Amino acid sequence: QIQTPRSENSIDIFSPREVEKNAKANLKPFTKLYRFLFSHKEIDHFAHIKTKYKPKNLDIYQDMNSPLSHYFISAGHNSYLCGNQFTSKSSAKPIIAALEGGCRVIELDVWSGRKGPKVVHGFTMTKPTSVIKCLRAIRKYAFKTSVYPLIITLEDHCNKKNRQILTKMFQEELGQLLLPNSETLEWKNFPSPSALLGKILIRTKNDQTENDFRALNHSNSVMTISTTSIHNNNNNN
Repeated sequence: QIQTPRSENSIDIFSPREVEKNAKANLKPFTKLYRFLFSHKEIDHFAHIKTKYKPKNLDIYQDMNSPLSHYFISAGHNSYLCGNQFTSKSSAKPIIAALEGGCRVIELDVWSGRKGPKVVHGFTMTKPTSVIKCLRAIRKYAFKTSVYPLIITLEDHCNKKNRQILTKMFQEELGQLLLPNSETLEWKNFPSPSALLGKILIRTKNDQTENDFRALNHSNSVMTISTTSIHNNNNNN
């Protein structure tokens, strides 16, 4: 049998059957992920989430006195969705399940609605839910599993009118659980988790959202924090 040497420009030719066989072998690890992402079945019962997500060390064993930014944090994405990212419904139930499972970052996508701000995954066919329901679930379950700080990632897509309504909702529903502005304005570095026990931090990249939160009823009575706060304080010092 004569074998010709391969050049850099040579191309392997496979039969359709070989192509199909190789494709199945390479895509097999992603099959379950694909089925989950594109499933139309809603998640109505969350018990199985709790059984699958069991952090080995919910009990504290690390030093919790370093700046908050020094830690890996268990975080949720689109924490309000009951199923897939495109057609499922929004609800407070997945938020509750995440908090009971030890999650310390909850994400809320908030958009303007006809009757006020609503929680929904934008530019999809997902069904919205009430901001108030989500905030009340957070208030009730935020510290059931852990007393360490909870971060709410707030993706604010609201217009000015709805943003002002949103800031009042946060203040009325979460109240003293939120950190006072008078404290966050003085930060040069993030405090430690131990220094933030029982507190909720608001994380947002929208400068207008931060300004509206701070302006409501004067800055000292509004309790918020933005990811831009530390960056700005360090630049000014």
